[in-house]
Amino acid sequence: MKVFGYSHKTKDELLELYECTVSADPQQLRELASFFESCAAAIEKSGKDWNHEHFISSQESINKTGPSIVVFNSDAE
Repeated sequence: MKVFGYSHKTKDELLELYECTVSADPQQLRELASFFESCAAAIEKSGKDWNHEHFISSQESINKTGPSIVVFNSDAE
């Protein structure tokens, strides 16, 4: 597993991150866990044909201000 990201200062430079910290409330963590589970199931079902998915929260404020969370299938072609 690898984690990549952009900072507010380096939006044009994709960085491979050593550490990723998530600061969230229980509802947000459950939404994120459900999203990861859904992505895992989709990868198992579709294999290399499944490429990526963007996390969309039920909380509109997260969708407007970020962070943008994308799961990418490391086996995608």
